[in-house]
Amino acid sequence: ASDVYKRQYKRRNYDGTTLDTPFFHMLFEPLLPCLRPLLTLIFAIRWQLSRPLQTYIFPKFCSCRGVPIIGDFVDLTLGQVLLVTPLIGLLFGGYRTTFVYPDPSDSGWFAAYSMYAVFLTANKTNSIFAFVLGIPFERMIPYHKLAALNTIILFCLHAYSVYMDEEGESEEFDDDGGLGDDRRLGSGDEDSGGGGGGGGDSNRLEISEFLFGETPNRSGALMAISVVVLVITSIFPVFRRQLFEVWLIIHIPAAICVIIFGYLHEVTSLLFIGGWWAVDVLMRYLVMANCRYPRQARLELVTRDVVKVSFDKPSSFSYNAGQFVQIAFPDIGCLEFHPISISSAPHESEITLH
Repeated sequence: ASDVYKRQYKRRNYDGTTLDTPFFHMLFEPLLPCLRPLLTLIFAIRWQLSRPLQTYIFPKFCSCRGVPIIGDFVDLTLGQVLLVTPLIGLLFGGYRTTFVYPDPSDSGWFAAYSMYAVFLTANKTNSIFAFVLGIPFERMIPYHKLAALNTIILFCLHAYSVYMDEEGESEEFDDDGGLGDDRRLGSGDEDSGGGGGGGGDSNRLEISEFLFGETPNRSGALMAISVVVLVITSIFPVFRRQLFEVWLIIHIPAAICVIIFGYLHEVTSLLFIGGWWAVDVLMRYLVMANCRYPRQARLELVTRDVVKVSFDKPSSFSYNAGQFVQIAFPDIGCLEFHPISISSAPHESEITLH
C-alpha cells in the first residue's frame, strides 16, 4: 500500500505555497510545472532569511515575562519590531510636518502611506506579506489594527495642518510664536457676534464649514469618517464574533467608501492599493467559493457532536497532508468561513472533513 501511495502521490516542498496568492496561482497555473524549480528556490531562500527574524529582542529568562501587558512586549521578536518601525516612522513624520515644519501636503502623504498599510495588511489570501515574507494573515491582524489607529491619528494631524494653513494664509505668527486672536476665531470681515458665546459658536460653525464646505476638505472628512467606522466596528472582538456577517457587510462598503473618497481627495494611488484588496475579496467570495470549488457536500453524523463532511475531489484541488480549507455552512452563515483541517489523504479521490 505504501508503494502505491508513493507512486500516486509524491510530496514536493512548497507544493501549495503559491496558493498564498490564488490570483497569480490561477493566472499562471498552466506554467506552474515549469516555474516550480524557480519558485521552490525563492521560497527556500525566503525561509532561510526569515529565520533570524524570529529572534527574541529580550532574553527568555527576563523576569517580566509573566507580567500582564508588559509580558507581551517581552516576547517581541526582531521581525515584529521591523514591521512596526515603518508605522512609527509615519507617525513621527506626520507630527513633524504638522508642528515642527508645517506642510499640509506632506502631512497628507504620511496619512495616505499609513492608509496603504491598512489595505495591504487586510488581504487574507492574496497577501504580499504571506507571499514575500511568509507571514500568514492571522499574524498580520495586529499590524492591520495598529495601522488603522495610526491612520486616524495622522488624519487628525493632517486636518489640523490644513486648517491652520488655511486660517493663516494672509496672516503671520505673533512674536511669541502663537496666532493672532482674529486668526484663532476666524473673525476677519465677519461679525463675531460680540460676546464670548457668540465667538465660540462662530468658531464651531467655521470648523464645520472647513470640514464639509469645500470639495477637497469634504472628501477628506468623509474618508476619515469611513476609517473611524471601520475601527469602531472592529476594535471590539465580541462584535465580529457574535455578528460576523453584519460586521462584514459594514466593513466592506466602508472600505470601498475609503477608496472612493480617497480618489476624490486626489490620493489617486489608493486606487491601486485598494484595487488589490478588492481583487482579494472578489477572488475569495466569488471565484473560489462560488465558481472554482464545490458548493455541495455530503453530511454524515459520526457521533453526537462530530459530523463528517465529504465531497468529490475536483481536478483543480490539490493539497498536502495537514493543510486546511476555509468552509462556510449556510445555516451558520453564508459569508462566515471556518478553517477546518482536511482529514483525507492527498491521493484519495474524496475529500473529507470532520
